[in-house]
Amino acid sequence: MSRTQRFGLLALAAVVAVVAIVIAIASGGDDDGESSASKTTATGEGGKAQAAAKPAVESTKVKAGKPVGGIKKITVTKGDRLRIRVSSPDTTEEVHLHGYDVMRDMAPGKPAIFDLKADVEGVFEMELEGQGVQIASIQVRPS
Repeated sequence: MSRTQRFGLLALAAVVAVVAIVIAIASGGDDDGESSASKTTATGEGGKAQAAAKPAVESTKVKAGKPVGGIKKITVTKGDRLRIRVSSPDTTEEVHLHGYDVMRDMAPGKPAIFDLKADVEGVFEMELEGQGVQIASIQVRPS
């Protein structure tokens, strides 16, 4: 497979993931798209309930190029899904999750959405790449 084909497949996968996240956030029932906790559903077998597998979406906002409320602290366990939504009413910027080397574009009305498996332990900065402003600190604990 050529390098161009690999990048094309990666771009397609990223688009599919972003669309799925946007649809999930929109149908989550939260008025502001903020994080939603896992829901409990009945299984039908003996009335036992189990938690749905959908992880919460951590949200952070940027205004005037700075994180609203300060640097967001996010902690997950290695192997978990890491889902982060970064939005801004007035800032256009590339958001970079260091350590995982994942970048997403953000603009007013177009949040940067990250959805990945937390498979590397440590503490990682998320920043507005062009401005070098840290907006979140992500800690991935051992499983």
